[in-house]
Amino acid sequence: MNREPFLLMDLVKAMPSTTLSNYIFQNNHNLTFTDKKQDWGINKGGISSGSVYADLDNDGDLDLVTNNINSEASILQNMTMETGKKSYLAVNLKQPEGNTNAIGSKVFVYSGKQVQYQEVNPNRGYLSCVSTVLNFGLGDQQQADSVRIIWPDQTSQLLSNVKANQRLNITYKTGNPIFKTNGKAITKSVFCLAKPTIDYTHTENSINDFKRQPLMLFMSSKTGPVIAKADVNKDGLEDLFIAGDQNTPSKIFIQKAGGNYAVQEISDVNKENTSAAAFFDANGDGFPDLYIAKGGYSLLEPGANELQDKLYLNDGKGNFSFSSTSLPILTASSKSCVRPCDYNNDGKIDLFVGSNVTPGSYPSAPKSYLLTNTGGGHFEITDAPFTGIGMIKDAQWADLNGDGRKDLIVCGEFMSIMVFTNTKAGFVDETVKYFDHPVSGFWNTLAITDVDSDGKPDIIAGNLGENTQIHASQTEPAEMYFADFDGNGSIDPFFNFYIQGVSYPFVSRDELNDQIYPMRKRFASYKAYCDATMKDIFTPEELTKATKLTANEVETCLFMNRGGKFVKAELPLQAQYSSVSEILTGDFNHDGKTDFLLLGNHSDNRLKLGSFDANYGCLLTGDGKGNFTYQSQPVAGLSVNGDVKSATEIKINGANYVMIGASGQALQFYKY
Repeated sequence: MNREPFLLMDLVKAMPSTTLSNYIFQNNHNLTFTDKKQDWGINKGGISSGSVYADLDNDGDLDLVTNNINSEASILQNMTMETGKKSYLAVNLKQPEGNTNAIGSKVFVYSGKQVQYQEVNPNRGYLSCVSTVLNFGLGDQQQADSVRIIWPDQTSQLLSNVKANQRLNITYKTGNPIFKTNGKAITKSVFCLAKPTIDYTHTENSINDFKRQPLMLFMSSKTGPVIAKADVNKDGLEDLFIAGDQNTPSKIFIQKAGGNYAVQEISDVNKENTSAAAFFDANGDGFPDLYIAKGGYSLLEPGANELQDKLYLNDGKGNFSFSSTSLPILTASSKSCVRPCDYNNDGKIDLFVGSNVTPGSYPSAPKSYLLTNTGGGHFEITDAPFTGIGMIKDAQWADLNGDGRKDLIVCGEFMSIMVFTNTKAGFVDETVKYFDHPVSGFWNTLAITDVDSDGKPDIIAGNLGENTQIHASQTEPAEMYFADFDGNGSIDPFFNFYIQGVSYPFVSRDELNDQIYPMRKRFASYKAYCDATMKDIFTPEELTKATKLTANEVETCLFMNRGGKFVKAELPLQAQYSSVSEILTGDFNHDGKTDFLLLGNHSDNRLKLGSFDANYGCLLTGDGKGNFTYQSQPVAGLSVNGDVKSATEIKINGANYVMIGASGQALQFYKY
């Protein structure tokens, strides 16, 4: 017992001490920041535990003070005013008694088209604070058009034509008017939240795919609610199919005059495995039939009956009956999309059924299907070059070359957007013809439309976005290595992405040891593993048997059709706030030009990735030339919550709505 303090001190002394330089980031005025520690001289190593900013020399720029463990404090003088004269305005507010520093006051500085806002709130962390003097940068402006002060008692004071490069010392005086807004509130938004016309709330399943394969990036089992739309009884009104869940049966909602619905249940014993659906005329009788695709991961095996898709035939009155002989066996994989099209121009509608995963085998390429309609509502599998190309999330048919035959565009996780040209001799991969370089990403969805009215189809593709830990580029791609490294019959996927110029595995040492038990000997300590790359974890012989997938794009992208080539066009930064899973295109603001509505979020991720949940409905309005402008949430009228799994435009009682299905929530309706 007497030696215990010395043993503890020995442990403390053995702990490594790593000195690092502090970081400082320049605001790029577009919600991004650039590391400037080298350019701005903040490159001295140390162990800092706190900092404060203040204009110590009263020259208008903010200086920095940091306190350092076992070292002197650092005072860093800001040389902006000395090296590149810029204008500023400092505001120091006082009250004669009580709250003498006027804490809680708000200051707005108007200069040209720029508005800056700060609040007097010096609290920073625990027992820390900064100066109560507010500093505003004015750039090259020699004056501020106006300065508005809202005091803690909500009275307002307005100063006009305020000269730059001075400190305003302003003391509160009684008699100021109470601040009121200018009344220019938004009177009409593009969308308006409407009362749901269908009483349906989705029940999220409790399946955890990570229990089966812990190193997956995203779960595949949570796909609901699945929604499809058609006029099933040819009465001119749009009807809906909403797939069931563990508590609710699948249903057809047949719209009646006045916007009410008659409900018919669909008999489907494994309704909770529905992963996609589509209406189309399977048997050529002129009425839309219903195809229900099946999926799942954690509890299923390839070949399981639960993965068999189903076709329901319409009797012409909106009554659907299961056809047990229409489809071949389709149980090899979990499906993600169903896209009807008469690809061979024989007058019968065929199907592409995309698959995103094989249960238990992520991220190996699953089997997708091209189903050719042989007549009478019967289908057979047709070989095609796209049936085993990767984890397909979505696909669209479009005639890209104007030959009268629909071509197939597909996308998916760790896949490029690929183009398969439909020729009389079969489908041909002509991706390199349409894209200068592969644009591989975490693609979730595709929409094809002509955004600039040039008669050529353009592509908008939903991706992961830039607001996650995962970043990728052409020179520093995200990488996925996978193989059965330990020979136990299961796939071991190892995700990597670049950090400061080096590609590191995303897996921690603990996760690695749980996945491959012998790694405990290869990396006996966290120190031994901390800088390990794939070449350190596996031998060259082990890596040669691995398959490698890459992703070089995480942005949601618009690709404009320019002379037969798809060229990436810039979208507003707000399109990258979160993962995009659904894209609607249309003239939502009624100006005659194509707009985009991007919906998404994804919380069913590996725990280390966190939730992607910053999309509340992103409306991008177009100018008809391929340029798009983000509309703020109040202007758009959108506040979409949850992980959006489905969305469709629908006309109800003559009015236009967007209907949104989010996991575990009631349907959301927005009128426009």
